Amino acid sequence: MTRFSQRMGIVPMSKVLQVDSMDNDLRNSLWNIFDVLVVRKIKPSGYSESAKWTKLRVNWIMHFEKKILSSQSTEPSSFEWEMKNVFIKGEWWKVYDAIQFMIDIGSISSDEIHYYNTILERESSAYRIIDNLIVPITNETEIGTIETASTIGDLNQDIAGVSVHLRKALSELSNKTAVDYALVIRESISAVETIVKAITSENTLGAGLRKIEHRGITINSQLKESFNKVYAYSNDPEAGIRHAVMSGHQPADFETAKYLLVTCSAFINYLYGISQKAGMFNSNSSQ
Repeated sequence: MTRFSQRMGIVPMSKVLQVDSMDNDLRNSLWNIFDVLVVRKIKPSGYSESAKWTKLRVNWIMHFEKKILSSQSTEPSSFEWEMKNVFIKGEWWKVYDAIQFMIDIGSISSDEIHYYNTILERESSAYRIIDNLIVPITNETEIGTIETASTIGDLNQDIAGVSVHLRKALSELSNKTAVDYALVIRESISAVETIVKAITSENTLGAGLRKIEHRGITINSQLKESFNKVYAYSNDPEAGIRHAVMSGHQPADFETAKYLLVTCSAFINYLYGISQKAGMFNSNSSQ
């Protein structure tokens, strides 16, 4: 919703993307949604704790803050303030660490993640939650493409490896300290190889695409060629993706890794779709 002050040009229509910082609007909004969806639902009115509150408090103190449990107050308001203090005053990355921790222990459910993503988008955060991981991807179309591809393996056990590889790629991309972009690309390409092999039993992408066409499924020649080039890039010694790093190689960066992750996810969705039309795959059944 555009505010009056924005329409009048008094304040900017949009903020600068928050990559390594977090302003008060973002902090307050993230805490508010966690407060409403989690804290107020399970916080005890007195000293008698609910099982969910105890689980949250124990996990937070022992595994997130890594403090001595017996030395911490069990008074509900004290623990609530400790959590709130991280959201409001903690380092920007610790806020994301806290949200990721809450997702990992189940205090933020998969059904609630879209509320957090709405805030992250509204407040110009450089991050979104995809497949239960906070990653530096903001384009909604890209997010949808990756989410769809990463769950394909859950629908069909024949291609469970697709989800395994894409989730490894996402997990590495979410690493805030030292991302191995080559690993993100390798796992993305491996996810494509997994679905191609499941469809055709061929070990290489080129041979697999040819076999798909022999089964009567037409793949646009330009589309096929583009993916053959992507595959060739991953095997190029200068890229250092799948082979030992050579002198003069060009290391992968975030933009390249994200592009390959999104592109491979889109191609996986495409291959799965055309294979289903041809009767090669049925959800939860063998090919």
